[in-house]
Amino acid sequence: MTSLEDHRGQAKSKETGMIPATLSTQEVEKFNGRVRLMKEEDLPAVREILEMWVRDPETGLDHEELDQDMKNLVGSLDGTLDRTNFVAETPDGQVIGTMGFASPKNELLPFSKTEKPGELVNAYVHRDYQGGKGVGTALLNAVESLARSKGCTEVILDSGPRHVLTGHPFYIRMGYEKAGVIPNYYGPGAHTTVFRREI
Repeated sequence: MTSLEDHRGQAKSKETGMIPATLSTQEVEKFNGRVRLMKEEDLPAVREILEMWVRDPETGLDHEELDQDMKNLVGSLDGTLDRTNFVAETPDGQVIGTMGFASPKNELLPFSKTEKPGELVNAYVHRDYQGGKGVGTALLNAVESLARSKGCTEVILDSGPRHVLTGHPFYIRMGYEKAGVIPNYYGPGAHTTVFRREI
């Protein structure tokens, strides 16, 4: 596979435009789609996925958080934010998940155990494609591959209370350890758990 550098210095395949990711044999067998860099035309599909997850149990869709997430995604595309987002898509081109990489927020740095951490951001998979289908693993491998290419020695992330039953078990299964908790990060009583893994 011949590689080249895109405008942000990320190695990608000349043939496919995809970021190479190291997948376990088991996950390769499960996920028959592909992971690639997000494009502007992916935003409507990604928004639909976010709308499944960015919800308050009492009030429904959290419009403020959704709007901020969408601004961050647009910023990653137009270069105003130093972050990179990937999408996972089915063989027929349906976008079914997203995950991103960024420089870590200051609040997460005390939980890092190495000198050069990177942060995993905006991790969401369509509900119909969750549960051992390999989509999250493929996205995570792409993020970790990019982090390594940028010289990062660790990936850290925070995962809030709405992801206790989905995101938290996934990160633990993927070898991440709970590094601590930031109290009231998402509001009174809404603590976030910080996870980390050396890469």
